[in-house]
Amino acid sequence: MATLAVLVHYDPHGLIADHVRHTIDALRPAADRLVFVTTADLAPPARARLDTVDEAIVRPNTGYDFYSWRTGLLATTDWPDYDRLILANDSCIGPLAPTADLMAHMTTTGANAYGITISHQYLTHLQSYFMAFTPTVLHNPYFQTFWQAMPPIDDRERVIDDYELGLARLLTDTH
Repeated sequence: MATLAVLVHYDPHGLIADHVRHTIDALRPAADRLVFVTTADLAPPARARLDTVDEAIVRPNTGYDFYSWRTGLLATTDWPDYDRLILANDSCIGPLAPTADLMAHMTTTGANAYGITISHQYLTHLQSYFMAFTPTVLHNPYFQTFWQAMPPIDDRERVIDDYELGLARLLTDTH
């Protein structure tokens, strides 16, 4: 099963913290392609910590995590052809279990979208710090358009409503 993982990052000092390196190391065995997208001006020692990613992209700090994921996806022109997509950010320490175990659990549940945490605030949705999707979702033209047509939004509440909750509505409405 070919897996694309996009890990997004921001650090005001241009560093790659130990927990971010842990996330890279945890995602690496599960990902056939690992794309790292940062909005930080990385210092040379930080760049050296990205030695196991397939591509590192530095972009302007606009649009929050969702726009960074978009950047990583669109830089991988064949992203809809993967069997699985993992989107993660650097806001937490983890994953604490092997990523392969998380993906195996997703497969056994029969879910087409998977996350570490489900929130019931506003509406039931996956917390966006770690999400995974199957081909059913990846091949959905509405899911592809969601990412391709996304403008950068710099208002946190609008990002939550339009993108985090918007993704939940999309997944619910187009199942």
